Amino acid sequence: MAATPLIAQQQLRVELDEDQERFNLFDQGVTAQGSFIGFLGFSRNGKVLDLQHTIIKEEFSGRGYARALVAIVLERTWGREERIIPTCSYVVDFLSRHPQYRHLVAVSGPTPPGPVSAAGTEGATGVPAAPGASEDQAATGVAAAPGAGPATASGTRPKGRHSA
Repeated sequence: MAATPLIAQQQLRVELDEDQERFNLFDQGVTAQGSFIGFLGFSRNGKVLDLQHTIIKEEFSGRGYARALVAIVLERTWGREERIIPTCSYVVDFLSRHPQYRHLVAVSGPTPPGPVSAAGTEGATGVPAAPGASEDQAATGVAAAPGAGPATASGTRPKGRHSA
């Protein structure tokens, strides 16, 4: 028998707040009007979103809300044919665990030799390299935005205070 998921995504509501540059997460299962759970902050440059920080309220931490929020935002970004810069360490970690979203990372500059597809220049893994990617980061398909802090050998950065 399958385990009951911790979060039923059909009860989640994500609202885009362009004025505050964030995606707000609400859970309809907590209260009738939906309880505010947290947000994913970003800045926009045309069709590229710099995903900067994921914040989940303390009383909701550890229940998968950050994962659900990032997945929903990435799905919407994909559907709108937009790209991302993963500045938030949680988003970088999420991309390392969910390679199906790595193609959303904005590509710019030279990348290490690797297969090239119709989608553009790609690194050794066939995954587009992100801006500022080192050879190791391009090989994993995950890179930080400039100034986002040092990456570990796995291509991710240690969790900061803005991570959920």
